[in-house]
Amino acid sequence: MIVDSLNKLASDYGYVIVLNSNRKEHQILQALTKLAESCKKEGLVMQRHPIIAGIVVRDREHFPQVSANNLRVVTDRSHRIMIASYGLHSQKETDILDGFSKLFSNLNLDSNRLLFIDNCSEFIKEATQRRWRARDASSTSFKKILEELYQEETKAKTPQKQT
Repeated sequence: MIVDSLNKLASDYGYVIVLNSNRKEHQILQALTKLAESCKKEGLVMQRHPIIAGIVVRDREHFPQVSANNLRVVTDRSHRIMIASYGLHSQKETDILDGFSKLFSNLNLDSNRLLFIDNCSEFIKEATQRRWRARDASSTSFKKILEELYQEETKAKTPQKQT
């Protein structure tokens, strides 16, 4: 199951999730709450923090002059998830990757624990050129990508819990 794979990657190898969406912050948090409720009904535990460390949102109402390549990072939320916001639409869609770099820096993420998953081949190509590990979700299921990642980590080394 996907939730189990996410929890194992987080607890055993220190992975975290950074979400990217055109939705607003409150919409994403509502979706995460519904996911947690569904998991609970199925007897699963969805770790909310630290597994979801950041969310990139497009919010033209609150961040109208902020570009995608220079995200505004907000850290003072009660849910303790770092929010990176922008409002301006970029001419080049991959400009958001510059914003991701800023967010990753603020999160102090281990670059060995970054895996960029997207269904846009242009994003995958650009992420790979930046020396990020990247997987194309247009041809492989998210579940399969997570299973492969966990197998790679298991083969590479023994689990290292975050301290």
